[in-house]
Amino acid sequence: MPHGRIIENKYLLGDKINTGSFATVFQIKTIGEKEFTKVVKIARSTETNEKYNNEVLILKCCLGENCFPQIFDHYSIKKFKYIVMSDSGEAVADILSRNPRKMFRNSNVLRLTTSIFRALDILHRLGFYHRDIQGYNLMMKLTNGHLVFKLIDFGNSATKKSCLKCHYNSTNTSLNVMKTKVYGPIDDYISTVYYMNVVAGFQPFDTRNQTMIEAKEKYHLDPCSLYDPKQQWMGHVLSRLVKIQKDQSKDHKSVRMILDSAIPDCHPTSPIVFKIIEKKVIIE
Repeated sequence: MPHGRIIENKYLLGDKINTGSFATVFQIKTIGEKEFTKVVKIARSTETNEKYNNEVLILKCCLGENCFPQIFDHYSIKKFKYIVMSDSGEAVADILSRNPRKMFRNSNVLRLTTSIFRALDILHRLGFYHRDIQGYNLMMKLTNGHLVFKLIDFGNSATKKSCLKCHYNSTNTSLNVMKTKVYGPIDDYISTVYYMNVVAGFQPFDTRNQTMIEAKEKYHLDPCSLYDPKQQWMGHVLSRLVKIQKDQSKDHKSVRMILDSAIPDCHPTSPIVFKIIEKKVIIE
């Protein structure tokens, strides 16, 4: 798609931002607007009907929720499908790559974990599982001097009523799902903890002499033993999630209690600490 193309006699296409799970993402603005404050996902309709429908359905259900992109428009033109939505900022994976230590401080890991969990709480209440928690689907939007978390990309999501098994095997795939068990709500949270290890500069899965499943089984047995004392809250969260999953409990209060008391004098919902260096966000 060429820069400057007019779409539907309403929108002006800007630069390409990224290629996601089922579409290419561009900047876009309404004709007459000064700034590019929206994005558009463009996908070939012949290949992505299910993912496109998932994305539109979930975005419509999430209207008004601050931790998700806000949908403005969706339509099909010839061989392509379009979704116009608010700009969600920059991927956590990209921000992490700019950090000189390639990790965030413990307090910011806690704040980010809490933000993701809160977004997942809302998504689950609306009746959906995300099923693709990874660094390029976790976004930070600089708004009025604060970083606001956004959860994006619902092409691989499913309804809570779905009984389909997932055949995923990435580093962030939960142990249960790797064992081809039915995807449940806790799997989204466990995948979050797996990725937060990366954000914290920690790799719990040693696959040099064992499979990924074996490495995750070992991690699940005693996660707290792998962390230094200041990071052990992450192990406690993982252990609690595993127990909730095993007991098939719907009560997540114990997880919130762990987050609330994880770091002395650090409230988990307090703003993420960052700097602006050469017009780029640097999370400490």
